[in-house]
Amino acid sequence: MPPTSAHSVVSQALAQDRLGVTGVAQFVLTSAAPLLVVAGIVTTGWAVTGVVAVPLAFLLLAVLLGLFSIGYMAMARRVVNAGALYTYATWGLGKPAGVAAGLLAVLSYNTMQVGAYGMAGAVATGLLEQHAGITVAWWKCALVAWLLVAVMGSLRVDLNGKVLAVLLAGEVLFVAAAAIAGLTHPAAGHVSVAALNPAHLATAGAGAVLAIAWTGYVGFEQAPVYSEESRNPRRTVPLATFGALTLMAVVYAVVSWSVSVAVGPEQIVPAAQQQSIELLFTVAAPLGDTVVLIGHLLFLTSLLAGLIAFHNTTARYGYALGRSGVLPRVLARTSLRSGSPIAASLAQSACGLAVILLYTIMGWDPLVQMMFYLATIGGVGILLLVTITSLAVLVFFLRHRGASLLATIVAPALATVGLLAVSGLCLAHYDTLLGVDPHSPLRWIFPILYGVVLLGGLIWGLMMRALGMPAYALIGNGATVAPATIAVQPALGGAR
Repeated sequence: MPPTSAHSVVSQALAQDRLGVTGVAQFVLTSAAPLLVVAGIVTTGWAVTGVVAVPLAFLLLAVLLGLFSIGYMAMARRVVNAGALYTYATWGLGKPAGVAAGLLAVLSYNTMQVGAYGMAGAVATGLLEQHAGITVAWWKCALVAWLLVAVMGSLRVDLNGKVLAVLLAGEVLFVAAAAIAGLTHPAAGHVSVAALNPAHLATAGAGAVLAIAWTGYVGFEQAPVYSEESRNPRRTVPLATFGALTLMAVVYAVVSWSVSVAVGPEQIVPAAQQQSIELLFTVAAPLGDTVVLIGHLLFLTSLLAGLIAFHNTTARYGYALGRSGVLPRVLARTSLRSGSPIAASLAQSACGLAVILLYTIMGWDPLVQMMFYLATIGGVGILLLVTITSLAVLVFFLRHRGASLLATIVAPALATVGLLAVSGLCLAHYDTLLGVDPHSPLRWIFPILYGVVLLGGLIWGLMMRALGMPAYALIGNGATVAPATIAVQPALGGAR
């Protein structure tokens, strides 16, 4: 039965006017975890592919994602909905396709978020053993992180934003200091720009580099998820998106270039293979042992901030899909006190707890089998979701012409072609992303999972339509239709 009381209607609405441009951008940036990217993903790119021009790959991807964001934001100005990518896919490609995109979003953001508990537990264990002489099982540290995230997820979204702002400021200051240390202590006494030379990207490993670099940008697309809770979303969301994307590109490219300068372009690949995550902290060594220790602690808080940000995003997708009847409607319940999507938040916390316990009982590795496997599933899944959305935006504006041909047709068309290419590279180099043998069955099992979820979502959407389910009218329209009107509200806009 649809909710009918005033209390139930209110309890299914997110808190409004809580976030400004800075607040939304903080969620986007902390999802990307800048310190984790420059310490982990950048060094992985060098170590695995042997390609020097990793900084250039980040810049090229930033241009592509900027093109995508032009059409993406044109769509965001028309449709305000916490479902974001799922909603835009609905309006462009139809309701069944929107359901498929929504289920892919839930899978992808869940696996990204839950996988990070493994690394958080392993990193915290290492720090405690190294600096305090205390030996603790990884899962105990992971449970502490899980509890903190679960509590934060139930609080006001603006309070989450303030906590994330402090953590984000710390890690950005550290990576900036590390970049300065690298540039002022160049190898062989001169600053090299070899890592920015396009000739070094024209190699056999270029596809794998772009695939790895994409994972550094996962989270840039999240601003519209907070549109219902932001002040003046048609202004706030675009500013937060373009501002966050620009900062990501600058930080990733400059810091990775500075590391190549400090180590030397000829030595950067073997150094990354030998030192991995520690390479950035080696470059920061001239800043002193205390600063390096702070950097290690900030690496852990970067993980924690990313967990909080992805938890909030995942909960809002669950909320949006519950509100429209695609998932159980209980997920649409919000807290009367904080305005947070409390039911979806609790469901996400339960999922995280279940995975931590499963990995503990089975004795699976928290870094390789939890962090890297689950994060790869989530990261590539989000790329596929962004690609689907880019196509949906293009189709929508071909049917409903916007004021600007560049913003509504040209940019989305170019972005769709580019994103299809990058998606193909990621799927082609899936074994590289996982760090497994090319003949490993995981190299095929995980990509097939995307097809299963998309097909299942499409079938579910078609079944909802064929059965005449009243909830079908709400798919993609949840922000503009009150829950109590579900039984009588016709389909809106262009969502079919």
